[in-house]
Amino acid sequence: MKEEVRRFGVLVPPANVAVEDEFREFVPRGVQFHTARLYRSTFETNYDTMKEMVESTDYAARCVAQVKPELIAWACTSGSFIDGTDHDEALGSRITEKTGIASITTSTAMATALRTVGARRVFLVTPYVKDLNDREVAFLESNGFAVTHTASFLHPHTLLIRATKSEEVVSLIKENLKQAGDFDTVFISCTQLHSMDKIAELEAMLKVPVVTSNQATLWLSLKRMGIDTSSIPAGRLFQTRERAAA
Repeated sequence: MKEEVRRFGVLVPPANVAVEDEFREFVPRGVQFHTARLYRSTFETNYDTMKEMVESTDYAARCVAQVKPELIAWACTSGSFIDGTDHDEALGSRITEKTGIASITTSTAMATALRTVGARRVFLVTPYVKDLNDREVAFLESNGFAVTHTASFLHPHTLLIRATKSEEVVSLIKENLKQAGDFDTVFISCTQLHSMDKIAELEAMLKVPVVTSNQATLWLSLKRMGIDTSSIPAGRLFQTRERAAA
């Protein structure tokens, strides 16, 4: 008898490949993900291009909804936090309204994952330009987290982000440890930034939880589907139980 398949949909930025690379590596057996692409007219990563992707949400959501997934994840961190507190939840609700399917966003997953690992003081690592970094700090602070330091590659467009190797992410973290202060969690932001393969190494080195955008998005998608994540070898998060917002 053919094994039953559980399915979830993923909305990704148009040039994003890291979501598919990393989900393919870690999604558990018996689960499949199906992607649809959002739209923006350039490779630049800034407020205007993030808004352009948000505006393309309805069409992309309707497309992926046709595979009848149990859940749809809007898999872009900056696009789901750019308009501040509750923007992420409103975007998820919009997808559900248009498709009738439960939905999350990466920023919702980020905040939920950070609460779940007990984060209070976050060392933030990003590939973004300064404006997006500032917006992410504001989003995290509005959700109750202190940001002790932001280390960034300051990449102005997405092709530079996807060309960044996970080894470079580790190097950036090491170079910023003195400035990072008294952090209790590291958050590596951006679904286009490969880093899931380095989570275990970083947690062993830093002795704190490490959360990434793709890790958090995959984790919360599976949790909301009621799928056990404890066997996924990509950090402490997969062995923990989701905590609700305070």
